[in-house]
Amino acid sequence: QQATGEDIKGFRVCGIVEGFTGRRWTMAERKALVSSLAPKGLNHYLYACKEDPKARRRWRDPYSAQELEALKDFVRFCSERNVTFNFALSPGADFAFYGTERTFNHDVDQLVSKYLALCDAGCRNFSLLFDDVTPTAGPTNNNAGGQGKGAKGKGGKQQQPQQAQQQQQPASMGDIQVRVCDELFKRLIAGAKERHEKSGGGGAGTVPRLSWYFGPTYSYGDFQDTSNNNTNNNNNNDNKQQRGGKLANKKMQYWRDINKMNAGWTFYFNGPQAVSPTITTHHISGMQQLWKKRKVVLWDNFPSNDYKPQTLFLHAYDGRDPALKDQLEGIVVNPMDRPEASLIPLSTVFEFLRHPQVYNPEQSLKSALKELLGGDEQIATDFFALIATAPSSVLRRKADITEVRKAQIREGRKYFLELKAALERAQAYLADSAEGSARLIARKKALSQELVPFFALLTAFCDMNSTQYEIQELLSLTQQPDNIQEQIHKARMQLGSLQQQLEALLQPVRQAKVLRAQVDANNALIAASN
Repeated sequence: QQATGEDIKGFRVCGIVEGFTGRRWTMAERKALVSSLAPKGLNHYLYACKEDPKARRRWRDPYSAQELEALKDFVRFCSERNVTFNFALSPGADFAFYGTERTFNHDVDQLVSKYLALCDAGCRNFSLLFDDVTPTAGPTNNNAGGQGKGAKGKGGKQQQPQQAQQQQQPASMGDIQVRVCDELFKRLIAGAKERHEKSGGGGAGTVPRLSWYFGPTYSYGDFQDTSNNNTNNNNNNDNKQQRGGKLANKKMQYWRDINKMNAGWTFYFNGPQAVSPTITTHHISGMQQLWKKRKVVLWDNFPSNDYKPQTLFLHAYDGRDPALKDQLEGIVVNPMDRPEASLIPLSTVFEFLRHPQVYNPEQSLKSALKELLGGDEQIATDFFALIATAPSSVLRRKADITEVRKAQIREGRKYFLELKAALERAQAYLADSAEGSARLIARKKALSQELVPFFALLTAFCDMNSTQYEIQELLSLTQQPDNIQEQIHKARMQLGSLQQQLEALLQPVRQAKVLRAQVDANNALIAASN
């Protein structure tokens, strides 16, 4: 379909956010991703790395000279490709929200110092994320002294945070976050101006122009539901609904409070859910009514698989209304911790962001696979079939999943035998490092490693279904051999084993940080035994 001039006018901010949980990307991987996606429309890179302790858990610690030089190099690398680099800090876990005036100001100055170091490295876009704050309406959490779990008094006893009234602090979580942002906004601009003048810069017009982004604690929800909610409904005696109503009212009050923030701050928002199946203009219109002219960037958690690390979401981007481009400043998507595998769905994301009105998910995925896999039609077709069969995120259309299931029922064992053959061809293609450009060979090598869980799950799925059909065929034999019962018993044992294997691959896993702690403990045990 031919794109018109209006179709080509896509979203203003078309970005990725390095905000997943899992393995931290290397600078080489970041550069490779930017190089691949910049020609497709990438113009924004949000660095919100959860695995960078100095951007999150140890946010007060300054970056070393070597670390700053690496970030400076990446800022320059992005700029040369017309990609804006945006640096994020997540200080909410132990920021002194309700501490003394001294500790509060000290933590704001720590933020200013950290951002100024990045400003010196060439960064001009900054994000402050409070998604890791425990929602509370007052000083009842651990964010009291700006030192993790609060300051300790004589005898090592935990000091209780002073009441908000005594500190003349705003009572609500939203109001105190507004104060942090407004103080940061004012002090950082002053600090940047001072550094510029000391460096012998020109007039006021040449002072670096900074852009600001805010990640709220309540980062998702339906503004329509919260605005229409009525917790005083006497006919509703359900405790769960009442609790939901109170939470909805809390969210609405919080969203009202943070809108008092300086108009220069752009807000991030996830949509109606943390991972939303669909996002429509209806969802956004309620937000616009509350936040008025506030610029909002959709932080879309796709193809992130934090909640299912062993399930890779490789299917096309879907479920987003093309008309969102007229309501939002833009969209940044959160990939998986597997950069080469993420390129498959990300290619479809940027096709949508460039041409939302004419975007076709199926055609986009087929084109992306053909391009990324060296133009091999057969391999691209094989991967498309494998992705269509594999478990998907909530964004994928239910109608597409139903069609695949109908084909499986209609074709029976033939479907799974052909799928297994496609699986083997795909694995063999990635294992072949003899043909292709240097970039294609490097991609094949990376994909062969990153797609191990994807291939393992599909192998178990194909083998399980083939074994089921084998049992049915054995039971339907008119002339049964003498050892038929032995064959059926063996097949049933194999089926049980395959089912257990598949369940182990599919079952929800615990949080990644718990798994990492287990891995670290196991590695320490192995090291001690050697």
